[in-house]
Amino acid sequence: MEAAPRLPMISFDLKVSTKITQFSPQLKQYIAAFYNEDPDTYTTEIRSLELLRSSAVRPTVDVTGVQTLKKYYCQLHFLKSRENNSCNDIRMELMVIMFNIGALHSYLGANESRSNPDGMRLACTHFQCAAWAFQCVKEKYHQFVDYIAPIEFVHFYQQVCLAQAQECILEKSMLDNRKATIVGKSLLKLIKILYF
Repeated sequence: MEAAPRLPMISFDLKVSTKITQFSPQLKQYIAAFYNEDPDTYTTEIRSLELLRSSAVRPTVDVTGVQTLKKYYCQLHFLKSRENNSCNDIRMELMVIMFNIGALHSYLGANESRSNPDGMRLACTHFQCAAWAFQCVKEKYHQFVDYIAPIEFVHFYQQVCLAQAQECILEKSMLDNRKATIVGKSLLKLIKILYF
C-alpha cells in the first residue's frame, strides 16, 4: 500500500444561517391556539430549544457538532409530529439540518487520518453516514432541496461520499494484503459507484 498514492478526500460546506431567529413568539401562539394551554408554562422548554438551535446553526467541527445537529434534528422531528402538518418552516429546517449532518460527516471523514486501520474505519463510517444523510435530503425533502442546492448536486454529494467510503475499504483491503479477487471486487464496487 505504500506504493499506492493516497489522494485527499473531498468534503462539503455546511449551510449556515446569518440570521438570529427566535421562534418562541410563533410557538407560544401555536400552543395557545391549538392546545388551549397557557404558553408561558413552556417558556423554559422553548428557551432550551432556541439554545439548541443556536448551537446547531454553527456547530463545532467535530463529533460533538454532529451530536448537536442530530439532537436538534430529533427535537424538530418531535415538534413536527405534534403540529398540524402545515408548517413548511419546520420541514425546511429539518432538511437543512440533515444536509449539515451530511456535510459535517464528510468533513470529519476527509480529515480523518487514513494511515492506520482505525483511522480508515472511522473515515469510512463518516463517509457512509454522510451519504445516508444526503440520501435522506434527496428522498424526504425533495420538494425543498432546490432552496439549498439543485437535487443533482445533492445526488452528486451522496455518490462522492459513497465512493470515498468504498475507497477506504479498497485501501484497507490492499493494506491487509487481501487476495487479488477481494481487492478486485472492492475496486469494481468503486468503479460502479463512480460511473453508474
